[in-house]
Amino acid sequence: MNEELMELEKNKFLLSLQKEIENLEQEIREGIVNNKINQSQRKKKINSTINRLIIPYILATGLTLTSFTLLGKTPFYQDLIKNYLYERKEFDSLGNSKYEEQYKEYEDEKSTLTYATKWLKNENGLYERTLKTYQIKDLDEAKIKKIVQNKEINSLEEIFGKPIMISTEIEPNLTQEQLKEDSYLQAIIYLENKDKFVYVKESILENAIGAILIYLAIIALIKASQQSKSKFNYDEIMMQINQEYPDISFSDLEKKLVIKKANYQKLTR
Repeated sequence: MNEELMELEKNKFLLSLQKEIENLEQEIREGIVNNKINQSQRKKKINSTINRLIIPYILATGLTLTSFTLLGKTPFYQDLIKNYLYERKEFDSLGNSKYEEQYKEYEDEKSTLTYATKWLKNENGLYERTLKTYQIKDLDEAKIKKIVQNKEINSLEEIFGKPIMISTEIEPNLTQEQLKEDSYLQAIIYLENKDKFVYVKESILENAIGAILIYLAIIALIKASQQSKSKFNYDEIMMQINQEYPDISFSDLEKKLVIKKANYQKLTR
């Protein structure tokens, strides 16, 4: 009789633990969605605030440049610019690799390492996996390749710090290849090759942008003395935006989820 009561209590505890795990997973998923919304709203607010700050100077610069143009004068002439070779290398622990190069900077030159877990079926019958992305700093290509090839998963946070992004991919159906696919590491690195370069003539647009930047700097210096008299407080507004739309951390919830899953697995063996 005691054994039956113990088994009953164990089953109750397991059901309770399973529910807690499901609630944590749901909380993390919903939190990720809310965080993306927060980041989107914050970006819009910041862009609006920046525009409010710089538009008066842009208008003033436009009038100045128009005046110069009507007088038949240009503040700068088109120079020859040295463009270095930029390389983009992508490789993963599954043996895939990709290489690109161009004589201009890439739009997103942030070298990253991403850990993708194996696809698992959730309680809703959908397949999901977690992606953790780390920013690569102060490590050469050889060391990155060694980490990827050896799949040094346990030491990622020790090497790179906390992930800069954690996301979850959900798919209703997978191919046989995807189902068999193991967890993997993928690195994307950007390199500047100073030994290879070409000279190109500065475009009219680049010439105009250079002129605008100089005039913006002049106007900004003039307006800086008047900033204290203005009701528009840039620093205060930016602080309010960051407080209203903060970055949400899920590290504590994820640690709690890992512990509860581990406890559940031990009790169900």
